[in-house]
Amino acid sequence: MVSSSDRLTKSGHSQRWTILTLSCLLMIGAYFCYDNPAALNESLQEHFSSKLSPSQYQFYFNLLYSVYSLPNIFLPFLFGYFIDVIGPRTMLLILNAFLVVGQTVFWAGCASTNMSLMLTGRVFFGIGGESLNVAITVVLMQYFKGKESCLALALNLCVARGGSVLNDLLSPVVAESLGVSNAILLGVLLLACGLLCTIVVNTLDRKIEKRLEEQNRERSIAPEEVGEKTNLADVLKFSPLFWTICWVCVVVYACILPFNNIASGFLVEEWYASLPPAEARQRAGRVMSIIFAFSAVASPAVGYLSDKLGQRARTCSASALLLICAHWMLLHVTPEIPMVMIGLAYTMFASVVWPCVGLAVEDSQQGSAYGLTTSFQNAGLFLMPLLVAYLRAQTGRYVAVQYLFMSTAAIGFGITLLLNMLDSRSGGVLNKVQVDEAEDKCAKETSPLMKHDLTAQRASVDSQSTTISDKALACLQQRYSPVQYDDGCTGSAP
Repeated sequence: MVSSSDRLTKSGHSQRWTILTLSCLLMIGAYFCYDNPAALNESLQEHFSSKLSPSQYQFYFNLLYSVYSLPNIFLPFLFGYFIDVIGPRTMLLILNAFLVVGQTVFWAGCASTNMSLMLTGRVFFGIGGESLNVAITVVLMQYFKGKESCLALALNLCVARGGSVLNDLLSPVVAESLGVSNAILLGVLLLACGLLCTIVVNTLDRKIEKRLEEQNRERSIAPEEVGEKTNLADVLKFSPLFWTICWVCVVVYACILPFNNIASGFLVEEWYASLPPAEARQRAGRVMSIIFAFSAVASPAVGYLSDKLGQRARTCSASALLLICAHWMLLHVTPEIPMVMIGLAYTMFASVVWPCVGLAVEDSQQGSAYGLTTSFQNAGLFLMPLLVAYLRAQTGRYVAVQYLFMSTAAIGFGITLLLNMLDSRSGGVLNKVQVDEAEDKCAKETSPLMKHDLTAQRASVDSQSTTISDKALACLQQRYSPVQYDDGCTGSAP
């Protein structure tokens, strides 16, 4: 029987790029709807002006993000465990259903001028929103192991954040022309399209999985070994490196996403107060879009460079420094420049931190690790808007809020220094260049022969009678001989 190391896997299948494309598309609606309140901030305030005072509205507005984050302090970890146990396909369908229901209720609350109903919709939307990121990340890691993981996750972020850009640019225009409720309804339609993409992803993934199983049986591949079942208590055994990554996520993301929530109000009050309200809102929306537009354009390049150069923990430190400078500059220079800096910091950080999570834990615990990190992140995203709302209400301006973001970024920089220290003591797993495990193993087995190609090596062996292990030759054949799938696609067996 052939060794299980010759098993054909999803990561060797050319249709992984189709899976990536569909995964990106299904995330557009989720990101569009998450940022709906931020882009419609001024329009929603006008819509509720007859029922809520400005200070009351600011409290409820920030609460729209806090109630989204509240269930995600716990649920991503729990759903991540379910992903490890029952697989991501079922969870993808369930989580997408929560998104559609939540946004529909949110729209109904806006149409009826019922803030309580809107908050309820955000709770349902939050149940599915963050955990959907966990499920998609696990799916992509199944198809993009080793060298391509940073690039795949960066491309996913790039296209998904296109939904945020689309929201910033389109939602204020739709709200001005068709009403704020119809701007929210557009998000419902995008989520319905995302649900269709999810069904296609699941169908294709199931088909690929079945085909690979059949081919492995035909090649008499040994059955895949089943490890110990994942236990919720196993998270207590995670390394200090992993827990430091969690805290970095909490603090650095708290300087980016909560700022985007109030960016429209900040820009209108601090920079565009002299403009007519409608023009000020639209201009603020265009400037807001810089952050995620920059991320959408630059994420693939940053992910590619991360795969090639490593330096992930050091990139986290650079991101925190950029955020300190950008939030200070927002109070002193034209906002376009610091918004580009925040976009760069966000791109750098998001492109490297999630691959860091996967590098810090075992493969069998990926779902639990990503879920737990997301839970930590959302604990920060729950608390930060409340602090922002308190400072805004107490001071009447956003200046104190900007100093809060600066201080938080400074704390984040300190934690990233600790992360680099721990990574150095752990062998530099985060900063070194990521190498596919199968190729690395093969390279070690065949290291005496790597200076020549396979044909020359075989000739040299025959002429000089050099003794080479059968295992080394098998690795060479596996590395240089493509596997032919029965659907005409080629790939290599890891």
